[in-house]
Amino acid sequence: MNEEKEISIFHKILCRNLEKYNTVPVHSIKELMDLSRRFPENIQFYGAFLSDNMIAGTMVFLFPKYKCAHTQYLAADPDYSTISPMTFVYYSMAKKFKGVGYRYLSWGIATEHLGEKINYNLMNNKEEYGSRHILNHVFEKQFL
Repeated sequence: MNEEKEISIFHKILCRNLEKYNTVPVHSIKELMDLSRRFPENIQFYGAFLSDNMIAGTMVFLFPKYKCAHTQYLAADPDYSTISPMTFVYYSMAKKFKGVGYRYLSWGIATEHLGEKINYNLMNNKEEYGSRHILNHVFEKQFL
């Protein structure tokens, strides 16, 4: 399967996963493919497959200077929730990035409404995989 087809399948899984929250991904399929082409060394997609069918995946931004991999999207096909494919994705990514010398694996934010509200369910889910939360500071500068 080629990368564009995998990105397309991942995007469908992501959309289906977000339906329960009545929302859609920030990026379209076209935008994900464009980002992947523009930054092939810094953006990667990972998937979990069962019988050649993608059942979960993630989009990862790599920051080698800081030894950090940051997930932008994490999604699993709800039809396969009983086998917890995201656990496999989390474990595989942690093993891979540790093996190449990365020190950090960021699962991203656990807030809503532009950071005004903490999503405790999402935060707890990420902590169940051994992560810990930190506060990201936002600095603003007004230009005159």
